[in-house]
Amino acid sequence: MLSLPVLIAASLLVPVAAKDKVGCQHYKPFKTQVAFNLDMPPPRYDHGKSRAELTVMQAEGTEKWRSEHEDHVWASKHLTVEGLARGGIGISSRAKVIGKPYDRYGQYYCPYVEKLEINLHYNTLINIASDIPEGTCDYDVTLKHENQHHEINTTAVNEVLAQLKKDLPEIISTMEGRYVPRAAVQASFAKIDAGLNDALKVYSQEIFDRMNERNGAIDHPDECERLSKICPK
Repeated sequence: MLSLPVLIAASLLVPVAAKDKVGCQHYKPFKTQVAFNLDMPPPRYDHGKSRAELTVMQAEGTEKWRSEHEDHVWASKHLTVEGLARGGIGISSRAKVIGKPYDRYGQYYCPYVEKLEINLHYNTLINIASDIPEGTCDYDVTLKHENQHHEINTTAVNEVLAQLKKDLPEIISTMEGRYVPRAAVQASFAKIDAGLNDALKVYSQEIFDRMNERNGAIDHPDECERLSKICPK
């Protein structure tokens, strides 16, 4: 959630007729300070769970995968989970919003985002079945595949974050909007709060959509079948 400490500034802007609805952006006396903090550590690895345990952990996901690929012969096979990559993502923000008088008499105010901080954290935990010995072909194939999931996810995060950085000035401008009567200043701050939250939800959903599409491509039955034939049995 966005936390918006509110400050009503006492500065005076050039007086403009009340009917002029575009003056706030024209007279904005500063550029919004924006900080992005991305925390994306390398993946963590866990070798403490067996194939059977990982298969139970991923039972719901396996059934979903079967239903999505029911026309493929692999969907009818008994499947065990050799490795599992699980990612976690969190996004939060803090903004400082101020109001500045728009006219000489302080009847109208402009809401501005003075500072905005966006924090994004992503991490991956990769499980490799404990009954796959390290250094074997099966281990290397499984590890490479699970690392691909991590790379797909971090790429999606970086791509969407870059797009958010590019789009943010226009988003902020839209959220600041037009001037409002003095009595409506607090309500305008609440609208900015809600608007920024909605924008972050849109970009978060885009991250998930890209992850799901690309991860699905490397978990396709044809790819799984190809991987199963790499190591001699």
